[in-house]
Amino acid sequence: MVASIGFKLVAFADDRHERCAGSEYPLAKLVRLAADAPLEYPMFFVRFSSIVILGFLVAFVGVAAYSFYV
Repeated sequence: MVASIGFKLVAFADDRHERCAGSEYPLAKLVRLAADAPLEYPMFFVRFSSIVILGFLVAFVGVAAYSFYV
């Protein structure tokens, strides 16, 4: 994408080291971690996002009703 907007590209050599250890998390543990992630947010953010979504829903219904009325 950088090249498509006209920026100049420069290549540089990078010597990457081989991984010395793999992941210590098995798949079941990773899935449990991903499932618990949304519940780790403080309730303030959950309530705030719910109110924002409800506001967008009310605005959308209002605009839809207005467009059907006009």
